[in-house]
Amino acid sequence: MKYVFVDFEMNEIDRKYRKIRRECANEIVQIGAVMLDEELNEIGEFREYARPVYNDCISGGCAQVTEITYENVADAKPIEEVYAAFADWCAGLAGPRGYRIFAWSENDLTQLLNEMKIKDFGADHPETEWILDNWIDYQQEYSDLIGCRSALSLSTAVGSVGMKFSGHQHDALWDARNTAHIFQIAQDEEQFEKLTAPLIEAFKPPEPMTYSLGDILKAALKRMITF
Repeated sequence: MKYVFVDFEMNEIDRKYRKIRRECANEIVQIGAVMLDEELNEIGEFREYARPVYNDCISGGCAQVTEITYENVADAKPIEEVYAAFADWCAGLAGPRGYRIFAWSENDLTQLLNEMKIKDFGADHPETEWILDNWIDYQQEYSDLIGCRSALSLSTAVGSVGMKFSGHQHDALWDARNTAHIFQIAQDEEQFEKLTAPLIEAFKPPEPMTYSLGDILKAALKRMITF
């Protein structure tokens, strides 16, 4: 079984498409992924832009965070073709149904499902059912590993294992690769525990109180009577 780490960058759907926006607020404009083999070595990468349908520009928020420009996506393939290329890449490199999918947070899967619905694609691809059934929210898995109840950003998680972020943040390929780096480190339990010990200690729940508020009040009252 091989491991695929994937990330999407998304652009806002223009507000004039109010009906569409009720179903899905964004469109995928970039898919990035890396694959690890059974020994956790990187064996391949995938990176493609996708042309938006419901916006003729890159929104300010997307441009600022990702540095993607409209020139990057204007001549790109539509998401239907880019998704099919990604699914084919997974099956071609790992073998059909020979991999699991990891993404940082549940947002990417939600986006994919919503976009599949509004654009009606993916259902006829032989890998789609496997991809959706074997999609793992690694942000949640990592939070569980270190005992954190809140969701950590990818950059924070990278720092927590003693790494510097590789490449450009919010580039889909580099976000996917950094997620894979965290996964690689986490597989060495002894090393992982050493690296994350301070963080795990910080998130450890406080020791339960061995006395009640009533006990405190009784003790205070006793001191008052004594005086």
